[in-house]
Amino acid sequence: MFKRGLTLLLIFAVLLLAFSTAAFAEPGKNQEKYEIKAKVELKGNGFHFNKEFKFKDVNNHWAVPQIRAIYMQGIVRGYPDFTFRPENPVTKNEALLMICRAVGFDKDDYDAEDEWDNVPDWMQECIDFAVNEKGILDDNEANNFKGDTPAKRYEVAIWAAKAAGLDSYNVVNFADLQDIPYFARPYIGSMFRCGYMIGYPGNIFQPNKPIKRAEIAALIFNMLGDFDGFVNYRVVKGTVEDINLDNDTITVESVYGNEKTYDITGDTEIFINRVNADLEDVGEGAAVVLYVKSNSNVLYLYAREADEAKSKEVLAVKRFVPADGKDDVDPSIDELKVEFEQDIKVVDDLKEIAKNIKIRAQENNEVVNISYRIDKNDLEIDGDTLIINVNLDYDTKYTVKINDGVIRAEDSGNIVNDDISWSFTTEEKDN
Repeated sequence: MFKRGLTLLLIFAVLLLAFSTAAFAEPGKNQEKYEIKAKVELKGNGFHFNKEFKFKDVNNHWAVPQIRAIYMQGIVRGYPDFTFRPENPVTKNEALLMICRAVGFDKDDYDAEDEWDNVPDWMQECIDFAVNEKGILDDNEANNFKGDTPAKRYEVAIWAAKAAGLDSYNVVNFADLQDIPYFARPYIGSMFRCGYMIGYPGNIFQPNKPIKRAEIAALIFNMLGDFDGFVNYRVVKGTVEDINLDNDTITVESVYGNEKTYDITGDTEIFINRVNADLEDVGEGAAVVLYVKSNSNVLYLYAREADEAKSKEVLAVKRFVPADGKDDVDPSIDELKVEFEQDIKVVDDLKEIAKNIKIRAQENNEVVNISYRIDKNDLEIDGDTLIINVNLDYDTKYTVKINDGVIRAEDSGNIVNDDISWSFTTEEKDN
């Protein structure tokens, strides 16, 4: 039976940060000083901190909720210069260490049974745990791990699926199926079926693409609840029965039919549909995952409202520049603009957006090659506006298409689910 929920993703990102210690991150010589606004108190294997904590390089990043949530579990600590470095690729050592910590690995409490070839001393116990305790790797994989290389998407899919105990699922219909190793397909099918790894626009999986730190944070966050006994906290999954704002409590009916009331404190992190929220915003009937301490205080609350799918349609286009269908556009303009009804950010990065923008030029009813290519240097984001820098010709009809799923609202996190497309025609050149 497939495990449903949102735990593995949280676990991944958490573990990734925990591994990012001074050995892997020395602050730059000219690193700007940062006043950390966090009350940190070591408690067992975790950290307790208030909501003011921020990594100085993720304030405007799309994965802020996921990064904060996994940090709260005490598994990730970031770098010594108080950065998270969300766009950095993750090594195989880092990724595996995060996954293993998510399912109970503690280097100080684990004695390796075997010694592994070509594995650094600090990873010996983790590799042994992955092989002998959890079956994430086999002997041959462990001895040929090459842990300093970037972790690929298909590799992380395998490790995460095995760690979560997902059943294999052999239905994989990505357009780049031929690039996915045969042995990885059942695990990728499992991750896709559970909604944990869904691919990219154009129905491609990009199995060999290295995973970034922010992406692993999101993966762990989305799999929250799939690892029983995560860290030192009890995981409660169920439905909200009552919210008491006077007493700051939440009553939840668990998936097993038990009803219990839990305390919300000033340190509780609350997210609704992956966006930071307050207790008063959580509605009755919402599906929730709670991380609960032994004293019934809630450390982390993730709520998924029933209308989450509808909320993703909120981000809408306000206008195009030039306007859709406009004739006699001056070809000397050097910018095309898409203005949205909210400030925007990219789901991945500008390079990925560039890959998802297509401009077709049509002259005298014939499609012709345009004289430029769109790359990340041609793109800008200014508040609610996506700007595409271009060079246009006279007497040409241009059709611009942006694939769905690559632009997200800055605050709400909502995305555009439909392709964005518009056309305009430039004026004729005077003879």
